[in-house]
Amino acid sequence: MIIGLGELPVDARADVCVVGAGAAGLTLALELERRGRRVLVLEAGGDAATPDAPGDTAVSTGFGRDAFHAGRASGLGGTTALWSAQVIPLSALDFAPRPWVPGSGWPVTEAEVAGWIPGAEATLGLPSVGYDAASWPATEPAPHGALGDGLELRWSQTAARPDLGAAHRAALAASREVTVVTGAPVTGLDVASGRVTGVRVGGPAEHARLVVADRVVLCLGTVATLRLLLHALGDVAPEPVLRALGRGFGDHAFVRPELAPAGPAAVRRLRSRVSPGRGRIRPKLAASAAWQRDHAALAVAADANWEGATGSSGAAGRRAVTAVRGRDVAGALHELPALAGAPMDVARIAWGAVRWGLRPGEVVSQGHLVVQCETAPGTAGSVALRPDRDPLGVPRAEVRWWVGEAERRTLAAFTALVARRLAAARLGRLAIAFPPLDDDAGWQAVVGPGHHHSGGAPMGRHGVVDTDLQVHGVAGLHVASAAVFPTSGWANPTLTLLALVLRLAARLAEEG
Repeated sequence: MIIGLGELPVDARADVCVVGAGAAGLTLALELERRGRRVLVLEAGGDAATPDAPGDTAVSTGFGRDAFHAGRASGLGGTTALWSAQVIPLSALDFAPRPWVPGSGWPVTEAEVAGWIPGAEATLGLPSVGYDAASWPATEPAPHGALGDGLELRWSQTAARPDLGAAHRAALAASREVTVVTGAPVTGLDVASGRVTGVRVGGPAEHARLVVADRVVLCLGTVATLRLLLHALGDVAPEPVLRALGRGFGDHAFVRPELAPAGPAAVRRLRSRVSPGRGRIRPKLAASAAWQRDHAALAVAADANWEGATGSSGAAGRRAVTAVRGRDVAGALHELPALAGAPMDVARIAWGAVRWGLRPGEVVSQGHLVVQCETAPGTAGSVALRPDRDPLGVPRAEVRWWVGEAERRTLAAFTALVARRLAAARLGRLAIAFPPLDDDAGWQAVVGPGHHHSGGAPMGRHGVVDTDLQVHGVAGLHVASAAVFPTSGWANPTLTLLALVLRLAARLAEEG
């Protein structure tokens, strides 16, 4: 069932208390329910997800000053109400120790995580079809063709059920085993004798609660997870945990050089497309393991994005085509006045859709190569507590993130490689204008955040959590967040995170 904080009993108890009702929290709760366990979920937001406001809980310095609230949401479903829903797992190299990347190496192997990927795909309504060149649809032109050594094809899928709050609201409302409490911001944890014993919930004084629980799982976003752990464990966690906590935080570093395609063949090979049985897929040109080793580089990949028609006519065009596809003649006719004022946009929409199979509003004259690079854990940013507090009395977080020499060198070398190969294959021309590697201000202007936060509570013997995602020295307290990633690779983190969540659910269910 779904209730408000005022409906939660004052003496509430839970076998498993899940903090956060985003992708990780809902997946964990529903999997535990399937395995016969009762779960209490505490969600700070409401019954519907709403975007986070800047400065509510964290401020940031360095790169991406607006990056730590943009793309984030609170409420049932969390950020799945906003995300682009692209999913792809990490590669085998991402899990391995890399001598040229200090702090790399996961304490679990890719094979251990891969066994849970099909379940994560099913959670998002996706088929299990693989993500490398061998699994590329035979009916689609291969985008990497003659691009040569150093690059390999990987591709992402787009989740069929992107908003998990909307997808599961009815089932959660009817559930007798899962209770979701909205408007329930967690302000602290109770820890006694090396074990978590309860969760403190804020709100109006008459609604403040202490939920007694033997097992607590933090399923918040990375920054919110680190903020709560720093606040709650400052006096009780072992010293090695406190030294590691908040360090190694990172985000994917994005650059977007302009890409002029050579013609329709290039557009067809490099664009995202809808594939039968697989939904929308997007080809990626990734740096091979050999190239990363040879260049002492970080994980990095790129894909092409084509710009859409702008302004009201572009939006009208997209609505008109959607209406036509849905046989809504009246809806299509309704958009004609807006379309009539911009014949060139109409021509681009029609020509792209009919000739090259592009989505409404995409153009072929200009696009961008979107390059995303991991952040090296040894030189990544950090999350710490500030002296000022939010209205519930919890210290705000200060997020520091920047791109260092390894990220800059990787982005510059990889983008140059892709530019050469695209030109040689007569696919397109890439405009590169990176500043010198030591130009901090210049790189701050060209690098953008990916909203893929991770790290700061890494898994490992010298990290914050063990391989079962339990905080070292605090029995019963688990973290199911991308904060536990020792390294992030270049891939979007959600699919790997959900695999870890399902693995954790099995462990908790076994414990009884």
